[in-house]
Amino acid sequence: MDFVTKSSDTSISTEPSNQTSVIASQTWTRKLRCTDPTCQVDHAGGSQHEWDKQETSELIGADSDEVPYVCPADRIVEPLDVISPTPEIGEECVCVIGTRGVKVTRIAGLEYLSNSLQELVLRSNLIASMEGVQSLKILTKLELYDNQIENVSHVEDLKQLKILDLSYNSIRSMAPVSACPLLEELYLAQNKLKEIEGVAGLVHLKCLDLGANRIRSMGNAGLSTLCSLQSLWLGKNKIEVIEDINDLPNLRQFDCQNNRLTTLNWEGSSKGIYGLKRLEELYLACNAISDLQGLPRDAPLSTLDLSTNKINTLEGIQYMTHLNELWMTAADLAMFEQLEPLKALLDLECLYLEHSPLSRDFEYRMRVTSMLPSLRQLDATAVNRRV
Repeated sequence: MDFVTKSSDTSISTEPSNQTSVIASQTWTRKLRCTDPTCQVDHAGGSQHEWDKQETSELIGADSDEVPYVCPADRIVEPLDVISPTPEIGEECVCVIGTRGVKVTRIAGLEYLSNSLQELVLRSNLIASMEGVQSLKILTKLELYDNQIENVSHVEDLKQLKILDLSYNSIRSMAPVSACPLLEELYLAQNKLKEIEGVAGLVHLKCLDLGANRIRSMGNAGLSTLCSLQSLWLGKNKIEVIEDINDLPNLRQFDCQNNRLTTLNWEGSSKGIYGLKRLEELYLACNAISDLQGLPRDAPLSTLDLSTNKINTLEGIQYMTHLNELWMTAADLAMFEQLEPLKALLDLECLYLEHSPLSRDFEYRMRVTSMLPSLRQLDATAVNRRV
């Protein structure tokens, strides 16, 4: 198999055929199939014997010599055009990963699987609309990660849906997800959301990922009703105040890094995280937090990430007796005496203090490891206590 590359604005004439090809974009690569095993033609230079073509009789006539070139997003490619062999009636899962070759542009042709299909995964394709999923009423998982979708739509009849992944699209409103009452996992990371919508009353929801959007507020979104929520990911937004999650009974993971937090200690019972009694992992890196007031003292917190903040005191950390990993890269700690509260953490095995003023001291590693005998790793280096 040889290849030739040309500019897309160049028309190519071939011998008349009932097959043609739709290739796209500013630069395209065309497969050349030579039937002569002794061929000496330089196909890379543009010469060829026979094109490997795709039948698209609806685009041009069978007797035409012109081969049209169309942008990939404008091609009509359905899942069954890519899947081989064709799924049989009764199939429960259909999966097309666009990075493997041809990209799907339209959800269609799967209606005959409406009574059996439970999982539809069309990842990294060129789908612009969710139209076509409405006929698949018994879907429990729908993954359209990394496409070109701008609106959540056609989900009103997907009452059995438990997993919905629409990350890496261009969605501006998530309100329609309220039509899926059994949702357990909802992923909308890397979109264009400004508000949290549609989640109030989703009592089965266990994981919610809204990272890398444009969200400014957590308030009045109904987060307090998510009684089953275990993981909440809100990193890389524009949040200044943590609200409406303080009473969540099952929250174990919370990520609010890369936001605009300056404190964890706000007035009002609905603000903050001090009431999270089951929190195990807390990620707050890349904010502007200066102290540890407001941490949930009664929680079994094992991992705490406060890297790249303005931490200048560790007062309060002594109550986090379950801590196993503490990351405070680039903290504003300059004296070893400021580390005294860490002595109460008997299970602390991993500590990051690199890029802090303290880490520049000549005796930094020796003094910190002597102070904390449970440490097995300081920064990115294992602790060697045999030296």
